[in-house]
Amino acid sequence: SGMKLMRELSEKYVFKQVVSTDPLPRGHGLRFQEGNFERVTPRLMKKIAGLQSFDGGVAGILDLPAPVDSFGDPRLILCVDYMEDPGLLGTLLRTAVAMQWQGVFFLPNCIDPFNQLALRASQGALFYLPYKFGTWEDLRSMVDTHNLTLTASHWKGQPVDQADMSTCKGTCLLVREEYLAHKAPPLLYKRLSVPRPPDGAPFDMRHLDIHISGSLLMYQLRSQHFPEVSRSPFLASPARGIPKGRFGRAIDPAHRVAERQRMQQEQQSAAEIGA
Repeated sequence: SGMKLMRELSEKYVFKQVVSTDPLPRGHGLRFQEGNFERVTPRLMKKIAGLQSFDGGVAGILDLPAPVDSFGDPRLILCVDYMEDPGLLGTLLRTAVAMQWQGVFFLPNCIDPFNQLALRASQGALFYLPYKFGTWEDLRSMVDTHNLTLTASHWKGQPVDQADMSTCKGTCLLVREEYLAHKAPPLLYKRLSVPRPPDGAPFDMRHLDIHISGSLLMYQLRSQHFPEVSRSPFLASPARGIPKGRFGRAIDPAHRVAERQRMQQEQQSAAEIGA
């Protein structure tokens, strides 16, 4: 539900049906099958959207995106387990899209990511982000095949900005609600913690909500350890050590210097001609 979200989804999908309490405005930007628009009462809309209160708006029907059989060449994968709060899960998924992580692996002890509250909180993240469901054995197989390091959010872990990630192609970050888990993450996980604030103030990572600590770790891992990784596992990523520019294009330092020198020469030539 929500006009903004539906406009964004309409750039990629065609809705099977759209319902609204009001006429659609001119230039609404929604794509739906011809003739499949209906106006409904606010009472019915509340039931359709699963909301306690509703001041008017629009909702639509789409087929759910199917899970992938393979992530292709995964380098940055979010793994979710022992998660029962749909709002927290949705926020993590929305952050994964914003941080340009490549996919999500759902272990068995996780709420349905297409729960209506999770879907709303994620702003439809799984319509853009590849995902799959699997077991611990499936995860181990993927990690071993693609030379990924298993990492986990843990308050006793090594600060993420000090971790050595130089020997792997990427990472699979496990995020979970610790109070639901029956035991600590397996020892083969590299446990990572959120760095202390620069002002040195007292800090305990356990006081952070899991969506905050998970988001901070996703940001740190992406920006400090894997900035060269493409936003999709189905697109080739540059070799490690070559940074990416603003629009995701690999930047070769030597090429950048040569390009700067060329531009300076052109500017100097233009100045001489003008003189």
